[in-house]
Amino acid sequence: MVQPSEVKYRVISSLKWSAVGRIGAQAVSWVVTLVIVRLLSPGDYGLMASAMVVVGFAMLIHELGIIPALINAKEVHSGLIRQCLGFVILLNVALFGLVYGTASWCGAFFEEASLVPVIQVLAVTLLINAASSVPSALLRRQIDFKSLSIVGMIAGIAGSATSLGMAFTGAGVWALVGGQVVGRIVNTVGVLWVSPERWLPSFRFAGLGSHLRYGATVTGQRLLSHLNSQADVIIIGKLLGTTQLGVYFVAVQVSFLPISKLVPLLNLVAFPAFSRLQEDAELAGNYFLRAVRIALFITIPMLWGLSAVAHDFVTVIMGPTWTPAIPLLEVIAFAAPVAVAMLMLPPLLNGMGRPDIGLQNAVTSIVVVPTCILIGLQWGLIGASFGFAAGYTILTAINLWRSLGVIRAGLWDFVVTVWPVVCAGALMYGIVKSVDHLLLSGLDPLPKLALLVLTGVAAYGMAALTLCRSIFRDLNAIRQMPKNPDALPVVPPDQSIA
Repeated sequence: MVQPSEVKYRVISSLKWSAVGRIGAQAVSWVVTLVIVRLLSPGDYGLMASAMVVVGFAMLIHELGIIPALINAKEVHSGLIRQCLGFVILLNVALFGLVYGTASWCGAFFEEASLVPVIQVLAVTLLINAASSVPSALLRRQIDFKSLSIVGMIAGIAGSATSLGMAFTGAGVWALVGGQVVGRIVNTVGVLWVSPERWLPSFRFAGLGSHLRYGATVTGQRLLSHLNSQADVIIIGKLLGTTQLGVYFVAVQVSFLPISKLVPLLNLVAFPAFSRLQEDAELAGNYFLRAVRIALFITIPMLWGLSAVAHDFVTVIMGPTWTPAIPLLEVIAFAAPVAVAMLMLPPLLNGMGRPDIGLQNAVTSIVVVPTCILIGLQWGLIGASFGFAAGYTILTAINLWRSLGVIRAGLWDFVVTVWPVVCAGALMYGIVKSVDHLLLSGLDPLPKLALLVLTGVAAYGMAALTLCRSIFRDLNAIRQMPKNPDALPVVPPDQSIA
């Protein structure tokens, strides 16, 4: 059995390298994203969002869960690795043909002929990803993210630079497509370059049955989660058209920027880590709750701050084209933190050997969120944004209630863990809104935005120092982690982490 101290050392070390890679790539990506938003139209983003419904669906089943099964397996051998590689290659060739061939049907569904070539070009990324899936999984299995982080940083910068350059030339939606394709190519080449071994695929699949059965449950969970995450795109794109969809999509994307960059970083490390702690549910639960708390500690001030300054942010950063997104951004950014814990549940449940609960959560998601959005859509895009917020709040509460038993915790444990962060964020939000309305209402947008951001930073800093001291202890412990994993203190499962 892997010692908890060793797992903790690997996780913290991996988080450091993953953080380096993410911060490097995302520092560029965030700036580039906001610049591109000014250069492209809502219709361009609407087309890309519609295309990714189809391509994203294929991406989720591009290995039918065989990669999580490979990471989760107690032992692997060369024969299994070669079988997985052959299986992934064949499956992706088939998926490429399916997506390419059905692109015209998707264009007809959304009543957008220009959507067809976008889907067909993006389908090529399935073939690109096939070559790197297994080598990447083997590196993740070892919780060794140094090379992956460097490759990911380079690929992210390459993709962002491609999109930016094409956007400046007036390429429209193809700027987004080009960035996707180039980023995938660079990532695949990089992963193959840093992988210590080379494998030839085997197309004899005898003995893969048990791995595919595990993977089938994970894949089902992924597909349902994807359907939930894309339900709003499908509904709004079909009923209101790609321009309105573009306004809504960008509001969601900007609101979820911090989450979409931070949570995958934590999840990338979390699944292999929890797979090694399957026999110690309480310790896994201790790590999970602390990870959620740190994620909220980082994302709540960013998202609630964005909600508080949405009007000036859109005016200064995004430009007048995106003025209709202001009320959507205020609502969605404020509600977005509730999704953090829900998005961190899948690696916990899969790693603890309970993908069946994850599947139940995904089934719940495709009922709750689309229903709330459909109800809200009766009042237009602003109603849809309130439906989005209500749906994710209800869904997160249900899924946490169902899932926390796996780690011998309950909703009250979760509330106690995150409550100080929520209070600090609420104080910051209230102070920023008060300063905005009482002191700065007549100021020009640019200096006003700068002053409000500084106010938010100061307010959250003071509140966090008062209410969230245990989080600073966690972060300091990570920073000062000793080289020797045996020297790491393992927090007892029953020790308070609030």
